[in-house]
Amino acid sequence: MTLKTGLKRVGLGAALAMGTALPAMAQDAICGTMGAGGTWIGGAADTSDLNTLTDPFDQMSLIMSGGRHVSYFTVSAQTDVRLEAESSDGGDPLVEVYDEAGNFVNSDDDSGGNLSARLETSLAPGTYCMIARTFDGSGTTAYLRLGRDDTPALTAGMNPDTWSDPDSGYTDPWATSGTCEFATAERPFGEAAIDFSTGPVTISAVPNNSPYLGFTLAEPTALTVTAANPSADPIIAVYDGNNTWLAENDDFDGLNSRIDFMNTLPAGNYCINLRAYNDGSLPVDVALSTYDPAAAMRGMIDRAEASPPLDGSHPVTDLGALPARHRADIQATGAAATWFSFEVTDTGVVAIEAVANGAADPVLVLFDDFGREVAFADDSNGSLDPIMLSRVSPGTYVLALKLYSTDSRALVRMSFESFTPAGR
Repeated sequence: MTLKTGLKRVGLGAALAMGTALPAMAQDAICGTMGAGGTWIGGAADTSDLNTLTDPFDQMSLIMSGGRHVSYFTVSAQTDVRLEAESSDGGDPLVEVYDEAGNFVNSDDDSGGNLSARLETSLAPGTYCMIARTFDGSGTTAYLRLGRDDTPALTAGMNPDTWSDPDSGYTDPWATSGTCEFATAERPFGEAAIDFSTGPVTISAVPNNSPYLGFTLAEPTALTVTAANPSADPIIAVYDGNNTWLAENDDFDGLNSRIDFMNTLPAGNYCINLRAYNDGSLPVDVALSTYDPAAAMRGMIDRAEASPPLDGSHPVTDLGALPARHRADIQATGAAATWFSFEVTDTGVVAIEAVANGAADPVLVLFDDFGREVAFADDSNGSLDPIMLSRVSPGTYVLALKLYSTDSRALVRMSFESFTPAGR
């Protein structure tokens, strides 16, 4: 028996899971701060290896507003994997992958076509977490598929020629042809191998005019590739000198793109396929730099994807023991989250609001002292202002306030309220 989705069929044997913004049950930490509340895609660690599966793993996930779904899986050998999320109700799912230590590996938003996520990447042996959430924080029912590149796909991909429904009418003028030839690509980074001794190398390119950008590495390099201009909404794909696809990204940081090759790329020639989802006539800043784990962690903290350590190395405003009500006015930005810590002395509920009155789109993310994400809040009551309600236990909590658009600034009024059960 099968359950029909918008484009595909998923067996009823697939697990039904719910992503919520409530605290997860205590369990061994997998993927550091990012894996809280997850489940093994195959039911257990020894049955969740993508190398040994015959058919891909399927799940149906009910992702609540502000929530996410976390799937654990393993690969026992270097493997080309395909990780997908498709909404059944018009939502815009995205997927992110983290390694066992909680380091970001890769992400995708719309490469599956029709707002579906489709991340195709090569993974080294190890344990990983796939996080599925929506781009705008709204709720959705998503069909998830975790498999290899040689197992059947759930989504159609960006190229409309591959759609299973020929009457869909979908066209994508920015769809990749699946090639990026170094021999015919432009060389805006120079004909010689990239010299990283003085830092990142940045060029400006217009996607409609210069879609193929070649560069050369003189030695094995852990590399970061970024493309920035939110008005263009760039998409980047990287190929090696043999025209082999390596990785692709859209909307890593707001509408900007980023690919981190944490494992070193061999010396040789490479090609970047640069596209724009919104406006390909606008210039995009494309930068190459050596991968910096510390900078990557700072970026996760600035994007509120991970909480900062409470050792003074990152600015955090300590509110102390949370009173019944506390109010603060904050000059918030989208470039970096503003962080607060507070103490909860009794089991209860906290209510946190951030009000920008239409001047910006605030987002709130709450973590416990171990770094597990406890709650997430974006829009509420028909406005862009979030209201967060979360059950809490005695302990320290860390809260991030950031603005949705990376280039926005606004004065945000925040309210913190704590409630304890009657009779305590």
